[in-house]
Amino acid sequence: MNKIILGVIVLIVLVGGSWILLNKNDSEKPLVEADQNFYEDGTPVTFCDAEGNRYETKADALAVGLSEAEFGATYCPEYLQPRQ
Repeated sequence: MNKIILGVIVLIVLVGGSWILLNKNDSEKPLVEADQNFYEDGTPVTFCDAEGNRYETKADALAVGLSEAEFGATYCPEYLQPRQ
């Protein structure tokens, strides 16, 4: 009887530990688009920041520590209106 109870407890611990480890690894993955995106005309989407730096992917911009509010296509010089 004691061997059966001990076996069930060991099984529960192993299954529970495996489930926790698998879910922990999934939750640490960044939720960003890593692939290069393209506009409808085939030109690649680039992300720019206020200092003029360009990033090929959203993941690249996030990797240097920028928040999503600090970069975007509208920061690129070709999309800015000239100052008058």
